[in-house]
Amino acid sequence: MALAVRALPLWRRLEEETGRRLLELTGAVDHGPAEATRALHDALAAAGRPSEFLTPAQVAERWPGLRADTSALFHPEAGRLHADDAVTAFQQPARRHGARIRHGVKVTGS
Repeated sequence: MALAVRALPLWRRLEEETGRRLLELTGAVDHGPAEATRALHDALAAAGRPSEFLTPAQVAERWPGLRADTSALFHPEAGRLHADDAVTAFQQPARRHGARIRHGVKVTGS
């Protein structure tokens, strides 16, 4: 959890540097055994991040087609990374700093 919290501003900085939108915060819903969702909630709270417990009825109302048999945990700061764009974004500053980007080459040493 701590790594994700530390990474968010770094992703945003890379987006600014490259002019690419890389990380889209969509929120996430986790459901399953109560001990698993409680542990996630506790980790988010310890990191100062928001989350909200929802009943199965609340889940169905907010996301028709999604079914939760137990309580669920919504955390709005979760998202998805556009992986291809992220790889390209990493390569841009690397090139500016002198890296040679080579594709289709086997690495045999450091």
